[in-house]
Amino acid sequence: MNEAEAVNILLQELKGLGYPDESIRFEFVVNSSSGQRNYIDVAIIDPDTNDVVAIIEVKNGVKGNALSSAARQVASYAKLLPSSPLSLVYVFEGDAKQIGIVNESDGGVTLIQSLPSFNSLLTGGRAQNKVEAKSKSSRITDRFSIVCYLLACLVAAILALDITGTYKFSSQQLTLLGIFIGLLVIPFAAKFKLLGMEFERYSDGKSKNT
Repeated sequence: MNEAEAVNILLQELKGLGYPDESIRFEFVVNSSSGQRNYIDVAIIDPDTNDVVAIIEVKNGVKGNALSSAARQVASYAKLLPSSPLSLVYVFEGDAKQIGIVNESDGGVTLIQSLPSFNSLLTGGRAQNKVEAKSKSSRITDRFSIVCYLLACLVAAILALDITGTYKFSSQQLTLLGIFIGLLVIPFAAKFKLLGMEFERYSDGKSKNT
């Protein structure tokens, strides 16, 4: 059996597990940091988000070599993708077929009986994304709270100085203080208006691999 035949067997198995045609991409291109183009045998795409939810390296080779080679390769590809996809190997060694989940950090392989269904793959991937998004949101909220407390202390100190007559702030100084506070808050806001000007955070859209 050659690799093309192995890929065809994989395709039929994926379709049997409910993978729609539009979710299956062959020879999926991913670029390294140096600009080198790498080709993943099979990438599974979430049609709703266009995220790569799984990548599969297909190998056909001699016993003991194909599995480790495929694992190293798919682990290196996974590190190039921001979506943290499930890394899988689909290997034929002689007549024996092996399917495994690869740990991208150390290249270790956990053999499994069959590939996950499309629905279970999406459910697991989306749940992980929600956890990561919630964790990121929590970190941003924590940092914003700290900034707010510091700004409140600063304003309280200025107010105390003004009330006691220790120091009188000019309108120019207060304007500069307002700009300073605005610059501290801007990183936490999608849009922010300051002195009649509106600042908006730039958000880069996702590119699609077709």
